[in-house]
Amino acid sequence: MTRLYRFLILSIVGFVMGAGLAYVQVKREAQNAPATVIEVGEKAAEESKTDIGTAPTEMALNTAADDVGAAEAAPVQADPTKPAVAGAALGGPFSLTDHNSVAVTHESWPDKYKLVFFGFTHCPDICPAALDKITTALKMPGVPADRIQPLFITIDPSRDKPEVMKEYLAAYHPSILGLTGTDDQLKQAESSYKVYAAKVDGADAENYTMAHSSYVFLMSPTDELLDIFKDEDPASLMAEKISARFADQP
Repeated sequence: MTRLYRFLILSIVGFVMGAGLAYVQVKREAQNAPATVIEVGEKAAEESKTDIGTAPTEMALNTAADDVGAAEAAPVQADPTKPAVAGAALGGPFSLTDHNSVAVTHESWPDKYKLVFFGFTHCPDICPAALDKITTALKMPGVPADRIQPLFITIDPSRDKPEVMKEYLAAYHPSILGLTGTDDQLKQAESSYKVYAAKVDGADAENYTMAHSSYVFLMSPTDELLDIFKDEDPASLMAEKISARFADQP
């Protein structure tokens, strides 16, 4: 009886110790194990709750559009001794109508540098900001505004008729010329400048906005790309870079 009793006691103790060690090992493995797919999904959902149902802003849309445009306009071969835009295949032929209902082409201003910007008159913030910047830069000392032709090319021809653009641009520098045209004509111009433009669905056919690239391009009289100005570039930088082009000219 004594031997049997001792055997039972030892068996129970051994079982308890083994179970305890197994529990510790399982718990340790669970703590070190990677999160399950479900756990990862729950965490991602929790982190993204604030984004659900949030409509993209025009700034966000145009930032994405700029990323597309920048990738398309990038030079095939980078030359570290030249500006980033040097050699970019950007700019080219177009045939449009100005806001005075006069037919124009890329050759209509043979002796002038061009500041080219694509936008639309119903634009809530990006376009007015760019046009304000161009206006301010052209009024700064040292900038020969009479040798610059600023062009505001619409991406919304269904609403931006010549008379609409003329009225809209009256609030900005008097030399800024609005250009519009047919869908095909504007698509050609957008393609030449590697500009992204697309309608964003709105409440109805008349109430919509546009996602588009928001760069301002400085072109030479021979239609070569000289510089690209981004949203965050101030008017003073634009004026400085334009003035530098004329520093050694009479």
